[in-house]
Amino acid sequence: MIKMPLFYKIFIFSLSIFLIAILEGDYLLENQIEGRIQVLLENETKMIALQMAKTIAAPLLLENRLQIENVLANPPAGSGISRLLILGMDKKIIADTREGVLNRKISDYLKSLRKGSTIRIIPDIDQGNDALLVTPILYAGIRIGTLLVIFSEDPVLAAQKDIRHSFLIISLFGAILSFFGALILSRMLSRPVRELHRATQAIGKGDLSVTVIPSSNDELGDLVLAFNGMITELKKSDALKNALTRYVSRDIAERVMEHPELIHVGGIRQKVVILFADIRGFSTLSENLPSEQVVTLLNEYYLPMFEIILSHSGYISNIMGDGIMVVFGIPEFLPSNPDSALKCAISLQSAIALESSKRVSEGSPVVEFGIGIHLGDCIVGNIGSGSRMEYTVVGQAVNIASRIESLSGPGEILISEDLKEALHGEIHCSPPQQVLLKGIESPVRILKVLEPG
Repeated sequence: MIKMPLFYKIFIFSLSIFLIAILEGDYLLENQIEGRIQVLLENETKMIALQMAKTIAAPLLLENRLQIENVLANPPAGSGISRLLILGMDKKIIADTREGVLNRKISDYLKSLRKGSTIRIIPDIDQGNDALLVTPILYAGIRIGTLLVIFSEDPVLAAQKDIRHSFLIISLFGAILSFFGALILSRMLSRPVRELHRATQAIGKGDLSVTVIPSSNDELGDLVLAFNGMITELKKSDALKNALTRYVSRDIAERVMEHPELIHVGGIRQKVVILFADIRGFSTLSENLPSEQVVTLLNEYYLPMFEIILSHSGYISNIMGDGIMVVFGIPEFLPSNPDSALKCAISLQSAIALESSKRVSEGSPVVEFGIGIHLGDCIVGNIGSGSRMEYTVVGQAVNIASRIESLSGPGEILISEDLKEALHGEIHCSPPQQVLLKGIESPVRILKVLEPG
């Protein structure tokens, strides 16, 4: 489809409507005025013909040719009469104001001329646009001859020409008015459209700070208000997404925003991977350091750790002061979640070691984390009441993961055999050990991760 600016569309449309109206008006008005002028011309010619026929009656009866010719020689000025003829009862020409042979139409008409007292007009009887008016010459009510008046219909054509000239001028002014009207209207309409287009492009680039000021109190103004309302809702949505990314990775947040049905309000049972990371000897450390320094220490360790967790699509379910609980596989479990959890744990221990090395060089206290990971079934959903709800996981798998983490030493990663069997890559682990965990009836086989595979 060819792109056409709004100005041209409005101009072509308005000019088309105007020209249609002008042409229709020209046609109707021209026919109406033409008809009226025709009637006036014919009536005026009839009056002149009747007056001349009355004046000629007596001289014609007395055969006074001099007086007849004198009457014919002086038709009223401006009457449009171009030729006058008088016929006797034998249809022979008695007088003619113009020398020359009559044209064929007049000759044919004279041959068919009958007696009677009716005045008749025959159009286009002579050259050009002349018409023939036939008037009987009566004396005492008896017909003694016929007066033929040839008159021009040029006044009708002149009026027609004047009308067309006037409408041409009107059309020209109409086209000019249509041009400027379309220009003004297109600017009025396109200005808010351009603003909306600019704002839409800015939103497409992620800038939600734009706003459009309504310039009119009409449908366009309503559109601008609706657009601003959309921006407000987008800001809320973006704020919600940013809030979600504090707990889950951006890709999970975007998936939840696009598919809110993945958040199961009532809770469902599904497979998840649970990772616990806890500081070793934190109680002793917190007793020996001021509370402000403890908070600073935790924040400095947690900052890189949280970034790593989110980058591996983990969901930070709980922060317990000296430990954190991370879930992989919500709102939906993927086959890659076990691998992501293990890679996340390895990256966490590397980041913790790096942060500790930096703090040692600064003379600041350091901490070490133990990490435990388990794969199992849990109840996933919103848990709580109307005043306070939390999207989390509950079940025995959570307890197993927590117990495994409690067995890990500083800088160690312990995993369950269930997790090991779900991994797709090879890793170096210690031989599995079967242990009894507190609160867990059946023994659990756990392995220590030695190095990444």
